[in-house]
Amino acid sequence: STIRCKFYVHCPSGNGSDTTQVGLRFGSNTTASSNTGIEAAAADLDNSGAVVVGDAVVQIRTAGASGTAIMFGTITMDTVTTGIALSHDESGAMTTFAVNTTVANYLAVTITNSGSSGSQSSHAEAFVVDIVNPST
Repeated sequence: STIRCKFYVHCPSGNGSDTTQVGLRFGSNTTASSNTGIEAAAADLDNSGAVVVGDAVVQIRTAGASGTAIMFGTITMDTVTTGIALSHDESGAMTTFAVNTTVANYLAVTITNSGSSGSQSSHAEAFVVDIVNPST
C-alpha cells in the first residue's frame, strides 16, 4: 500500500525569535511523537503569517506484524529560502522502518514551537490523505 498526504500549516503569530518545527509521523502509537516521522529543521517563521506546506508518501514494503515501510517527502516553509527534502530518518537514506500492519496505524501532522510565548501560535489548516492499493 501507498499512503500519500498533503498538509498546510498556518502560523498566524510569533514573537520573531522562537522557532517552529513541523513534521509528519506514522505508526501504531496514539501519541504521535512516539511514532516514526519526517520533520523539517526548526526555523524562525518570522512574526506572523508564515505558511508551511508538506507533501509526503508512506510506502508499506512488507505487510504483517513485522512489516516494513519507507517514508519520504518535502516540507516547505515560506520564510525559508529552500524546500527541505526528507526521508524517514532525516539522513537522506531510504532505509526501512518497522510497521505492524495488523493493528491500527495513525498518520499525524506535528507542530513543535520552541518557546512558551503566548504570542506564538501554529495550527494545521488542511490535511488530505489518499490510500492507494489498500489491500496490498
